[in-house]
Amino acid sequence: CIRERYELGVEYYYEGAYSQAFENLEKALLELETSQDALWSAKILHRLGQAYLATDQYVLAIEQFLESAEFNEELERFDALATNYNQISLAFIRQRDYEQAIQFTRQAISVLSDKSDYKKVLAQTLNNLGLHFNNLGTYDSAIYYHKKAGAIYDSLGFPGEKGKAYNNVSNSYREKKDYKKALEYSLEALKLKEAAGNHLSQVFSLLLLADIYNDMNQPLKAIEFAERGLELSETHQFADRKRVALLRLSVSY
Repeated sequence: CIRERYELGVEYYYEGAYSQAFENLEKALLELETSQDALWSAKILHRLGQAYLATDQYVLAIEQFLESAEFNEELERFDALATNYNQISLAFIRQRDYEQAIQFTRQAISVLSDKSDYKKVLAQTLNNLGLHFNNLGTYDSAIYYHKKAGAIYDSLGFPGEKGKAYNNVSNSYREKKDYKKALEYSLEALKLKEAAGNHLSQVFSLLLLADIYNDMNQPLKAIEFAERGLELSETHQFADRKRVALLRLSVSY
């Protein structure tokens, strides 16, 4: 019955029917009071945290994730524990509290850093930490963590993910107005994404390149990359990116 309540709650969560998700997950949690099953407690509390996060109830979300983390630490579910901390970090980001977000992302990294089985999750978390530093305007730290994430993705053979990390490196260099470096990493990111065959991710790189060339007062190059982004968006029906590409073209012209 606990499993049925949990699975129903998760289903409602993914459908966006949050009141029904809360109802079923809370009933599952009540049923656990007699069995005190640590694994189920960890899973249900985490899902409750996600539902609170989705409904902008950040304090309650953090409480659920912290309780889930206690069980996951006891069970040595290190990937789940890191996910708890990353979700807490996300709750703080939504509140624009980047210092607290950094604190919990560092905790996730601490959990994963010596676990060889979770290198991809570690890379994702390092990339997240870079984004937090970028939001704070601490661009050198952002670049450092994005590059570390890129190096792990490279060692694991994920060119597309490395490309995304390099895109973030490029963004940070652009914020520093180091357009030469921004261009270097953005062009490399595009090559990596092409190798991975990720068309949507390629569009992001193409439009970033258009932005950088606009920053450098090179409108013809900006138009070239914006047009490539537009063409790819039209081919694969990326409506949102198509609108952005058209906006970039209007700026360049």
